Amino acid sequence: MPSMTSRHAAFSTPYPPSDSTFAGSLMLQVARGLDDLEDLRDQLHDLVATGEFPRLYPDEPELAYDEAVALLDRVVAAHDAVVTDPSPAALALVEALATLPTRGVAVSFGAAFDAGEGAQLGYEEALRLDGAIGYVYSHTQDLDRLVLTDQLAIGFSGMSGRLEEEAVAVAGTVVEVLTAAGLTVDWDGNPRARLVVPLRWEWPFATG
Repeated sequence: MPSMTSRHAAFSTPYPPSDSTFAGSLMLQVARGLDDLEDLRDQLHDLVATGEFPRLYPDEPELAYDEAVALLDRVVAAHDAVVTDPSPAALALVEALATLPTRGVAVSFGAAFDAGEGAQLGYEEALRLDGAIGYVYSHTQDLDRLVLTDQLAIGFSGMSGRLEEEAVAVAGTVVEVLTAAGLTVDWDGNPRARLVVPLRWEWPFATG
């Protein structure tokens, strides 16, 4: 696995990831890689059109839509200048998550905003999976923290009945699969504690 002594490559750009500045938040969205360019442009349009910009970034000059798009384009270019290939750990994670449904564990990754929505989407995915024993989820805030801290939190649950016992079985399956993929998983066996996976999430941005 790659060394964890340095930070995500985007921190070396003029627009380091941050949840407190506009340019930093754009880099955070680009680095987590859940949206394509059209999605982000639509979000910028909504941000400007609704007048939310001054509330979210009160200490920064408000940008017109064209100015915001131009900044986004510079952020994407800066990101992809330093992130040319997926990191080995990111590839290992994606491949491991893709195998979990074959073990009866449904996956919701980056589709929800918070833990409540993540659990709901994970449960709905599990209902569509034959023989599901449970589900795991990481929401968008988890992926933001992953970019910022190199730590991914993964929630998990069984489906019904003996929830704690089922949850431990689900977590055990996930730990087994991720460990076999070469990843480290921090978990103390507590069915109410989330799994934590140290890894560098670097992925070229999808422009279309």
